[in-house]
Amino acid sequence: MKGYLLLFLIAVSTQLYSNNNRLVLSTNPSNNSKANSSENLRDIPRMINGVSVPTDFPEWNVSINNDGVAAGKIFVSNISTGGKYIAILEHDGTPYFYKKLNNYSRDFKVQKNNVISMWDDIDYHKWILLDNELEPIDTITMANNVATDYHDFIVTENNHYLLQGHIFTPFDMSTVVAGGNPDALVREDVIQELDENKNLIFQWSTQNVFNYLDAVNTNLLASLIDYTHLNTIALDFDGNILLSFRHQNQILKIDRTSGEIIWRLGGAGNQFEWINENNPFTCQHDIRAVPDKPGFYTLFDNGNFSNPQISRVVEYKLDTANMTAEKVWEFYHEQNYFSERMGNAQLLENGNMFINYAITELPKACEVTPDGEVVYEADFNVDTECYRTFKFKWENVSSKPYLLHEVFADNFVLLFNKFGDQSVDKYIVYQGFNANSLSPVDTVELPYWENNTILEGEYYFGVTALSGDGNESDMSNIEFIKLDFVGIGENIVKNGTFEDSLDNWYSEISSPANGEEFVNEEGIFVYNISNAGTENQDIQLFQTNISLLNGWAYKLEFDAWADATRSMGIAVESEAHPHINYSKTSEIAIRNYPKHYEYDFVMNEESDNNSRLAFKVGKDLNNVYLDNIKLTVTGSTSVEQNEEQPEDFAVFQNYPNPFNPSTKVSFVLGKSNVVNLNVYSITGELVMSKSEYFKAGTNSFKVNLSDATSGVYIYQLGYGDKLYSGKMLLLK
Repeated sequence: MKGYLLLFLIAVSTQLYSNNNRLVLSTNPSNNSKANSSENLRDIPRMINGVSVPTDFPEWNVSINNDGVAAGKIFVSNISTGGKYIAILEHDGTPYFYKKLNNYSRDFKVQKNNVISMWDDIDYHKWILLDNELEPIDTITMANNVATDYHDFIVTENNHYLLQGHIFTPFDMSTVVAGGNPDALVREDVIQELDENKNLIFQWSTQNVFNYLDAVNTNLLASLIDYTHLNTIALDFDGNILLSFRHQNQILKIDRTSGEIIWRLGGAGNQFEWINENNPFTCQHDIRAVPDKPGFYTLFDNGNFSNPQISRVVEYKLDTANMTAEKVWEFYHEQNYFSERMGNAQLLENGNMFINYAITELPKACEVTPDGEVVYEADFNVDTECYRTFKFKWENVSSKPYLLHEVFADNFVLLFNKFGDQSVDKYIVYQGFNANSLSPVDTVELPYWENNTILEGEYYFGVTALSGDGNESDMSNIEFIKLDFVGIGENIVKNGTFEDSLDNWYSEISSPANGEEFVNEEGIFVYNISNAGTENQDIQLFQTNISLLNGWAYKLEFDAWADATRSMGIAVESEAHPHINYSKTSEIAIRNYPKHYEYDFVMNEESDNNSRLAFKVGKDLNNVYLDNIKLTVTGSTSVEQNEEQPEDFAVFQNYPNPFNPSTKVSFVLGKSNVVNLNVYSITGELVMSKSEYFKAGTNSFKVNLSDATSGVYIYQLGYGDKLYSGKMLLLK
């Protein structure tokens, strides 16, 4: 018995619904209460006010849009749910530009010199500089092997770079607090300034700047201690540096040349007398100097230790001669929003404040007038977080279309937009078997192209835009699409026996963990661990680009052992945070002798063609050994079976699917009996009927639709008084 699935499918789960007196295949609507399910139906490609977007694009829902909103466009990046995107939006939520990423990003913004920057969390932690078409032009990281941090980054007007990172310093915490770890690692924050050639010209660290006992939200008995938590870098009116330390409830201003502390605001080391302020900020984020108003500062006060717990935006006037800090403005939302972490506030040119409440359930954009009137409020249509949100006056016309593709159970779609260009009349679609040899295959007026006749193989696509006066644009990015099939029982994992050393595998060892990975002479993978870190994921071996389809059953197998009995985390999970554990596996005990492990699971989440298999072995110094790793498809539960189906009858998805013109529908009988097969067109016309007597065991019907047209067909298997249905796709 054998069944096949497409490795690249994004959404294979389908349902039938009525539309204009016809039956249409659609993907299942999102289960998220914030999603508008009607817009997820796969009748035509998804559009937002004339812009084509992928099905996982997190739509922007606007609840308030009144007079008085400042001019500009909204820069956002979701970081926890939905597809992975950076986006520039109009106020009504229309995408002006967007870019699909390999992983969630954050702090997507325009810098002083008009270059765009964003944080890249998947590719070795770095800042990426983008051009006006959101294409990477450079990367920036800390010098001297200091780990780069995502919290903030500045490109100055003279193209210098201010960025933050961290180092871990061994320290005997038993000298500070009873029960402290004598071998603790203390995280020290580091600030660096690099010149335009990325040469280090300034460095400063938090070492000996703060008292450990003044830290809030910090476990001083832990083995890894973050007692400062730097979350913002900003430049003051005089060019010196402002820093926000969440775990000290404190803002520092330091000299950009000498590194000397100029003043401290808030926390245990506060040097200012508060005026008109009875509830100083706590766990704050996003300190900024007010433009053209020396001595005035805004910040997002998360308010974790306020009473009651409410977040606010506050503006202070600092008098450094008399050392006073006067609260001159604050805003509490009437809904008493509380964002316990992240968030930001941006003062706009018209005097409005643009606020991001960051966490899942709260608005990611709230614009407020100086009088406290909310004139704009919006959020994603999926529950996701957003580290910072900005508004900038920004205009650009792309030189070429931006191209994406999606594949569904019943069709194949190209999505393309020439962003910012109102003169586009048509798009020309190019196709070929070589990236350097594409030929036009169609011309369309709308920014998408559907095709349901493509068969297994390798293809290249490109798109150009044609203006009303006949000028053709540059070619879009080239999309390579490989339509591949994996059969039931075949191993999805590549190089699972390590015969090709570490090809297709990634090893990640996060500081403070340390060790080495290698394949020994016997072809066994080995983690030689010298510092185990504090979490399982501090040391992990993983493989990405693993395709899992909703409703399909899988078996995970591997051999594992260690120098001594220890735990190991194991999961087939989503690539991005929060790493949804599809396999429902957790920590297991591995012994000091080789043992074979097997786990069966069904993919109950939405299909994911970019999941990963991860072995997580931090927290324990005992070395780990792995071999014979397999992940196989064992069957499909996608056939629509009645809950009362007898235990001695199992029906599987037809193979191959799509097919041309023949396929098989396989099933298992517990005892010999007659089975009936009917095949219907999507309009309900009977196109094939068979009845046969089968012996107990694995059997199949052969279906040949050589005289039928391409499209979706319904097959029904009858067993006794029960009827079981599935869908198949004929592509000619």
